[in-house]
Amino acid sequence: MLKKFNFDEIKVDRMFITGIKEDTYDYILISNIIEFAKANSIRVCCEGVESENELKVLSKLNPNCYQGYLFSKPCKVEEFEESYINKDSNLYQDKLKTLSQLNQKKLESMIQVSFK
Repeated sequence: MLKKFNFDEIKVDRMFITGIKEDTYDYILISNIIEFAKANSIRVCCEGVESENELKVLSKLNPNCYQGYLFSKPCKVEEFEESYINKDSNLYQDKLKTLSQLNQKKLESMIQVSFK
């Protein structure tokens, strides 16, 4: 059945992400999905990431991208432009700082994993 479809990205629904912990059914399932996708040159996006802990756990699985309220809630066009396009705006600088902090925490969790 999958052979009939030509897709380039799999989005993992929030219901699998909520409260995810290592060594649980959802963690193992997502790990298998990511492994399958990478073996077939398919990107994986984890949807609904709302907490730093969810990001930390998912970062160990190394999906291609994340999506969720942790990064940004839905917003109007003007706010989007101020947050992501207008480099001179305060919102852009705040978003850059927040994303940098999240990336640092993600890197720290990956370093901890490699030393275990």
